[in-house]
Amino acid sequence: MRVLLTGARAPATLELARLCARAGHTVHVADTYRWHICRGSRHISSAHVLPAPRGGHDAYVAAVRHLVAALRIDVIVPTCEEIFHIAARRDALGARVACESLSVLGGLHDKWRFTKACDAADVRRPATWLLPNADALRTLPKGAYIVKPRYSRFATRVLAWHTGDALPVLNGVDDDGWIAQQCLFGTPLCTWSVSTHGRLDAHVTYATDVTAGPRGAAIAFHTVQHGGVMTWVRQFLAFHRLSGQFAFDFIDTGTGLMAIECNPRSTSGIHCFRDMPDVVRTLLDPLASAPADVREPAPQRYFRSRLALLMYGRATCPGAGLLDAADDPWPRRLQWIAWTHLLASSALAGTDPRRWSTHDIEWNGE
Repeated sequence: MRVLLTGARAPATLELARLCARAGHTVHVADTYRWHICRGSRHISSAHVLPAPRGGHDAYVAAVRHLVAALRIDVIVPTCEEIFHIAARRDALGARVACESLSVLGGLHDKWRFTKACDAADVRRPATWLLPNADALRTLPKGAYIVKPRYSRFATRVLAWHTGDALPVLNGVDDDGWIAQQCLFGTPLCTWSVSTHGRLDAHVTYATDVTAGPRGAAIAFHTVQHGGVMTWVRQFLAFHRLSGQFAFDFIDTGTGLMAIECNPRSTSGIHCFRDMPDVVRTLLDPLASAPADVREPAPQRYFRSRLALLMYGRATCPGAGLLDAADDPWPRRLQWIAWTHLLASSALAGTDPRRWSTHDIEWNGE
């Protein structure tokens, strides 16, 4: 197949590109960034620059449609938050899009509506309250809470609050745009899965070793096996009959497993499949025969982002580098250009690099 991957800035997209190429497909990538890690990969046939979807949705969609026609693309795989902009017009792009509709994805991305999806599927999640304003925190039962926007990423706006504390300032988000979630203590676990009409085709559970800031994204992690997580994911995906890539964050409290949130797109979990190119088969072609068993990587495989670890003060950590590939060395060598561009542009904008990394593609329920 001729595959177009959007979100070429992400290490997960580079991993997916390598997997697709090693499975025999022709891979093209696109992003609003000109300089990204996929540009140096020998597995990429071409790289293209798109206008920012948040700056003009119609122009972005038109540019994607033009690429599909010019490159004769068979399937588009959105990988980062541009997935929501593509999902909104997925039937007008001229190729199959490997994701659900916006109405489905939006309900999973919204942390409040996600709790309702959990309830419908009869799977566990923490007690959660919708906050019309900060004063609503006074009405909650006594205890510890995590307060966060319904639409957010990388935990950059997550607040910890306990009964009796001063009320936090919940600014920058409309009324009813925040939730309070019961604060849980235990082992954090993450997943990444491929599903076809609710059938679980591939799955990994991984434990975070180091995160990008408190409660942030994993920058060092290792694979584990957890029957409870597998059961939860299988039940949720089957009930909602979902197709595409889905990632969930959990807390295992020791007495129960609770799902915190959902990312209906590529995440770091895909790195755990780096020597298993067959993992893309049903993602690219939902009519392909189902695997005899759910594809899973072996447990106790360690991965790390070397550059992110250095940025967060951890010079060493076990594991294979997220960008490592013996036959594809240039993405790792060129990552400094991409990171320098991100750090410089975020500094000029006066914001956190994590927040700036999605400012042009994120979707917040618009």
